[in-house]
Amino acid sequence: TNPDIVKRWSNEVQEAVQSRAALVQFHALALLHQ
Repeated sequence: TNPDIVKRWSNEVQEAVQSRAALVQFHALALLHQ
């Protein structure tokens, strides 16, 4: 396997996880402040 492809793929996965976590936090805060 090409290391560059693996590195790019893992970066995309990390970004997706982080953005999803941020979205969950945002929703939790929005629910708390209703």
